[in-house]
Parts: sequence; structure tokens; C-alpha cells
Amino acid sequence: MKVDWNDVKENVIRAPQIFLQKTNLASTNPALIDDETIELQNNFNSLVTNCKLLQVSLKRYEESAKFMVECGLQTGQSLKSLVADTSKTRTEVDSLFLNKINQYNIVFQDCKPIVIEVLTSLNNRVGSRLKQLESHNKVVANLLKQREYALLDFNKEMLCLERLKAKGNLMTCKEQQKIFVTERKLTVCEKNYTRLNRIIKQELPVYLMVSKSIVGNILQVIYFGTLTVFYELQNKLKSLEHDINLQDVDQTHYSTTTKNMELVSRFKAKHASVALQVDSLKICHFYERNLRNVASNIPSASTIVTNYSGLKIVQEDKDLICVAGYDFEKINDQDLSFKRGDHIRVLKQEGSWWKGELNGKVGNFPSNYVELF
Repeated sequence: MKVDWNDVKENVIRAPQIFLQKTNLASTNPALIDDETIELQNNFNSLVTNCKLLQVSLKRYEESAKFMVECGLQTGQSLKSLVADTSKTRTEVDSLFLNKINQYNIVFQDCKPIVIEVLTSLNNRVGSRLKQLESHNKVVANLLKQREYALLDFNKEMLCLERLKAKGNLMTCKEQQKIFVTERKLTVCEKNYTRLNRIIKQELPVYLMVSKSIVGNILQVIYFGTLTVFYELQNKLKSLEHDINLQDVDQTHYSTTTKNMELVSRFKAKHASVALQVDSLKICHFYERNLRNVASNIPSASTIVTNYSGLKIVQEDKDLICVAGYDFEKINDQDLSFKRGDHIRVLKQEGSWWKGELNGKVGNFPSNYVELF
């Protein structure tokens, strides 16, 4: 069906002007369409969006920096509790490690107030500037909205004038008088729109330039604030670089005395029932099962028959059936869903994902969810 836009325009003459403006159905004087102002408005909208994103990013950075320091303190406390639990069987190595952890905790406790002070100062300086910039953006946005409303009023009067003139000689005296009133209103709307458009073209470029300069200064303040935070952490932790390293977490650095081994034995005995239940789950041993399946698929010497055409492998054609031990819901369209207890015919065994058929549907499924008969 072909759409006649002239019919569409005639049928939407009573539609709101904002709708006509958005759908490009409004009658607008081409002289009032200013590409320069439209570009300035797009740049301003981009500035507003970037300011909002900067506020969100600043808040996230403040939370992340505090969380980083708090994680350092919690890590030190956790390591300290590991050694403190074996205080009755503490060795010289354990005592040395505990002293290092105490030094680590002291460093982060000293860094915490410094980091909070820097973040508070950063938030006060940058946050206040962003709020001021946001308030100025609202004033500019209000001016742009007034310009848009002035254009809507102009289009409204223009449409009314076109409808009256379209009647030609069929106009009444009242309608002829209304033409003069509408023309005066149209002139007022055009002057108002031209005035607002001129103000925007003169002042908005300067405002955008100043705003970009302010945002650049804000980014510099954030950069130096971030640099201060990490410099303080690095400077404090540098004193421990020769005392604490990755080798400290190696189990060979700890004593395996009889008393320590007794603690481990008692722990294993206490949780032996849980360990047996976990080991009994076949889903926990799918790597071993895959290795066995790969080994079983290697042809033996009896299956290789030599003839004049060369070597070939003779395999028995038989259907492999497996039973599902767990429910599985397909992840994508190529997968096969099944319930626990379903019998699946295996079509292809390859790696940890097999291809099978169930109730006429073919798809892939994880091999550790099933067991072969």
C-alpha cells in the first residue's frame, strides 16, 4: 500500500505541534531552520551527558578506593587469624610470619585515614564544581526549551494561516479578520524565535568552551587525587617488599610437626562423612571419566585388519545408551535438554560434550551429567 504524505498532513492538522515537529510534518519557514544552532544544541547535550557520567564515575571511584583499603585490612586480619588458630603449636616460622602480618596491618591502618582524607577533599572540590556546572546547564537547557516552544508557536500560527488562506474566496468576514490577527501573531512569534536563536548562537559557543575548560580542570584534579592515593599506598607498602613476598604463602615454609599434623588429621576425621558424600557424586569426576573414555576409544591390535588396500579400522556398529543422572536445561539451540532418569542415545562422543538423541530431538549435552550403560 502506497502512502500519500499529503493525505497524512491533512489528517493530522489537529495533532499537537510537538508531535508535528517530531515527525517533520509541521510547516516551518526554511529561513528559521538553523543548522548551526542544531549543532550547538547537540554539543550541549553531549556536555550534559558527560557531566552526569563524570559524577557517577567519581562516586564509583570513591567507593572503590575505600573498598580497596578495607580489603587490605580484611586480608591482613584473615591471615593473622590463620596463624592465631595454631597458637598452641606455633613455631619460629609461624611467629615470624605473624610479625610480618602485624606490620602489614599497621601499614593499612596508617593508610586508611590518609586515603579517606584525600577522597573527602577530592569530593568537596570536584563535587561542588560539578554541581555548579549542573545548575548552569539547567539554565542553558531552559533557554533551549524556550527556543523550541517559540518555534512550536510559530508553526502553530503558520498552520492556522495556511488553513485560512486555503479557503480562498469562500472565507467569511470573520475569517478574513482572523487572517490579519494571525499574521500579527505570526510576526510576534517569529521575532521571539529570532531573538532566542540569536542569543543562543552568540552565548552558547562561549559557554561550551568555558565548560570544557572546567571539565578539563576537574579531570586534572581527579588525576592528581588518584595519584596521591596510590602514591601513599605504594610508599607505605614499599617498606614491606623485602619482608613479605609470594614465598611466604608456600606451604614448604611452614612446620609440619607432629602436633600440626594431628590438627589436620582431626579436621579430616571430623569432616570425613562430608568428603565421602562429595566424592560419591559422579559429576565431580568427569575429568577422570573423560580420560578413561579417550583411552577406551583407542583401537587395539585385534581391531586392525591389514589388506591389500592398506590399513583400516573395523568397529562394531552398536547404539550407545546413557542415562541422565541430573537435570539439564539447554543453553543454546544446539543443546539437548533432559531430565534425571531419561535414556539418551549417544550419537557422537567428543570431549566433555557429547551429541545424542532424545524423543526425536538431537543436540549436545555435557557428558558428566550422564552415565553409560
